[in-house]
Amino acid sequence: MRKFARTGGRSNRHFRRHHRLHSEKYYYEERARTHRVAHEQAAQFIYLNRTCWNGLYRVNLRGEFNVPIGTKSSVTLETDDFKRISSQLKRATLTHSDFSHTINEAKRGDFLFIDPPYVTRHNFNGFVKYNDNIFSWNDQERLADCVVAAASRGAKNFANQRGSCVRAKPISWRWCTSFCEPAFRSSR
Repeated sequence: MRKFARTGGRSNRHFRRHHRLHSEKYYYEERARTHRVAHEQAAQFIYLNRTCWNGLYRVNLRGEFNVPIGTKSSVTLETDDFKRISSQLKRATLTHSDFSHTINEAKRGDFLFIDPPYVTRHNFNGFVKYNDNIFSWNDQERLADCVVAAASRGAKNFANQRGSCVRAKPISWRWCTSFCEPAFRSSR
C-alpha cells in the first residue's frame, strides 16, 4: 500500500485496466507476472487481493502468490477513493516487524486488529507446505500475552479468528473487549 501512496494516479489507471480485462484467464496470467515498477505492483496487489479466493494472501515456498481465483466479478468498488487513501498513507508509518514489537507499542486509545493464522493441531497443519516459517503454537501464546498486555494499557482490540490466540493458553477473557463478536467471547 505504501507503493500506492507514492503512485496513486498511475496505480489507479492500471487498476482500471485490471477491472476491464478481468476474467479467469486474465487473473492467472496477471498472478504469474512480476512487475518491476511500483505503481504496477500496487495495482496488481489490490487486483489480486480483490479477485482471489476470499481475499487470502498466501505464497508458496518460493515466495510466489498462489491463491486461486475467487467468485467476485467486480474489481472496483463505489467506495474506491485511491487519491484520498494515497494522501492518508503518505502520513502513515508502516512497519515490517515481529507482531510483538507493534503490539507492545499500543497504548490507551489505540485499536489493534488481530488476524492470526488458523489454529490446527500444529504438526498436522496443512499450511506448512506453503510457508516454512509457520506461525507456531509458541507464536500463538506470545500473541495472546502481547494482546493481554496491550489491553491492560488501554488498547482496544478485535481478534478476527474464533479460538485462535486466546485459546493458546488459559488467559483471562477480559482482554477481549466489546469490539469482539458475542459468539467469539462466549466460545470459551
